[in-house]
Amino acid sequence: MLVSNEIVAESPKLEFGKPSFAFEAEPLSDAQSDLRESKGCASENKLSIDCRVFKYRILNLSARAVRNFTYSCSESGVFPEYRNAEGQWTPLPQVSWVCTMNIVIETPILSGKAYENEFTLANLAPGYDLTPLRAPGEHQLRFRFSPYACFASPDGRFCLTGAERQQPVVSSEVIVRTP
Repeated sequence: MLVSNEIVAESPKLEFGKPSFAFEAEPLSDAQSDLRESKGCASENKLSIDCRVFKYRILNLSARAVRNFTYSCSESGVFPEYRNAEGQWTPLPQVSWVCTMNIVIETPILSGKAYENEFTLANLAPGYDLTPLRAPGEHQLRFRFSPYACFASPDGRFCLTGAERQQPVVSSEVIVRTP
């Protein structure tokens, strides 16, 4: 029988600073979109606020890869705001709903790279009341991205630090015209 001495290994606490992001969101042109079609939007109402498709881009400005966490039905990390009649930016009201299977979605974004995706306001989690935007005319929108992220391995496959809520990043203003 052979017994070795006890070995103790200690590593220093990893200090990477805070992740940094840029965020852009814009309405897509009238071109076809698989997302629009999958939501049952007919061509005659593709410009309605319920069917308007937006594209967003999250850029990792950090020197390291990150993983951003969202949830399938309670939080996308993207929060729409509109300019109300008084000229103030106001969050779109959220609708009440029940979610029986909220799944964590981890998205790796390598250093200097971007993650892009599409959404409609009608399907953006957790769900929004679009009543303030249904009136015909121009509506001013912007989107606040509130990342919940960790620094990740160089390939983005796993976290090296605990995930934390980061400073929100606000997109530039966009104008949406509804018929």
